[in-house]
Amino acid sequence: MKRVLRKGGTLAFWAYKDHVFVDSPRATDILNRYAYSDSEELLGPYWSQPGRSRVQNKLRDINPPPDDWEDVQRIEYEPDTKGPRSGTGTMFLSKKITLGDCMKYIRTWSSFHAWQEANPAAQSRQQGGNGDVVDDMFDAMRSEETSWQLGAWEEKEVEIEWGTGLLLARKR
Repeated sequence: MKRVLRKGGTLAFWAYKDHVFVDSPRATDILNRYAYSDSEELLGPYWSQPGRSRVQNKLRDINPPPDDWEDVQRIEYEPDTKGPRSGTGTMFLSKKITLGDCMKYIRTWSSFHAWQEANPAAQSRQQGGNGDVVDDMFDAMRSEETSWQLGAWEEKEVEIEWGTGLLLARKR
């Protein structure tokens, strides 16, 4: 970036990590276990590294060299499970989402796509299969979150927030 950006120009990196169910700590714990466990049956081993760890760390391992950059700022948000906006820092990204749409969102993750390649026989229940890792994840969540067990649970709306990291610097 030093070579491309003119003097006084701004460098801005933004990243968001996995969401948190702000009113559902048990579901959030299950999400984290499925997303980051070392078990090859779950999603953890399928993330690209070191990129994923940098995002999870909210870009803290990126340090613009002080000889080339000034006015370095970091703006972060770490969500919590004590309700909306209960996290620490400046929130950038939140959403009300149905559980069914949340399952679809998780199926867009690169780790899920890599897991699918490693488990081609596993099909989601929605596709007529016996279930995939996302179906299993939400089964585990629903067993812990009693309000998620009622009626057409896929239509239940939940509030989620993402942890974010913004790194800003000005070229000397």
